[in-house]
Amino acid sequence: MNILESVKQYLKRIKISSINGISLYEILQIYFQGITKGAIGYRAAAASWNVFMSFFPFLIFFLLLISYLPYYDEIQHLIYDFLLKKLLPPNIFDIVNGYMNDRILLVNNHLNRPNIYLLLLSVLLFIILSSNGIRSLITGFKSVNNHDPIEFKGFRSFFLSIFIILFFSIFLIVSLLLFYVSEIVLRLFQYSISFNIIEFRTIINIFNYIISSIIFFFGTCFLYYWGRTARLKFKEVIPGALLTTLLFPICTYIFGYYITHFTRFNVLYGSIGSMLMLMIWVNLSVTFILIGYELNIAIRKAKFNRSFIKDKV
Repeated sequence: MNILESVKQYLKRIKISSINGISLYEILQIYFQGITKGAIGYRAAAASWNVFMSFFPFLIFFLLLISYLPYYDEIQHLIYDFLLKKLLPPNIFDIVNGYMNDRILLVNNHLNRPNIYLLLLSVLLFIILSSNGIRSLITGFKSVNNHDPIEFKGFRSFFLSIFIILFFSIFLIVSLLLFYVSEIVLRLFQYSISFNIIEFRTIINIFNYIISSIIFFFGTCFLYYWGRTARLKFKEVIPGALLTTLLFPICTYIFGYYITHFTRFNVLYGSIGSMLMLMIWVNLSVTFILIGYELNIAIRKAKFNRSFIKDKV
């Protein structure tokens, strides 16, 4: 018996009790068939352009939204040091950072000379532009393994994408506020418990990583649930969201290390090199999101196959 056959038999012996005792091999077989036959690379490429085009309108809309909230300066600081620095590779962070600095100046000028009609028009425009990326992602969720699909067409798809954009905006704001409060509480403990500077910074970094991972995980869960193309319950989107949460920081770090040490996009492509890096990162991010969702569909298909066989027997 060769090594591959031994691995195959081993995976068949691993039964997952929480999903009707289905073997790990059966799930992985359906999963990889969905990735290869479902042309996940083409689906990711098709969605990436609209996601890329909606990225900056969403940032502007988000900045306009938080500008009317209390603790605006603190939230703005958290967006830089907590959200974007943890989410983006270093070179790409520099691009987004420069863009946001210019937009923040425009937002501050707008606050000094408010115009309610211009604000409403701007918010409406940015919401519509941002929703295109969500609609493309929902389209990319369509899988060859989906035996009972849900179709979102026309205005239903449009309003669903707007709802998801608004939900994520509120979700991000609440998450940042909670993080701000929890960091204050953690700093208060610094004075009651004897920590040196190095230990305290290590605790803060670990705390930041845990909080950012939790926020990313629940954000992905909500995206999979609200944008689902199959009749999935909320608990059924957790495996895919967990996979995406594990893959995303690892691959983002590898990509950031690669563009920093092994390639020079600006030398090869000139001024468009920075935007090209951002587009590649968006494409990778969309691919991870689709890979995670494909796992949810594969588990659901395996459960359906098992129940179908039992009914026939």
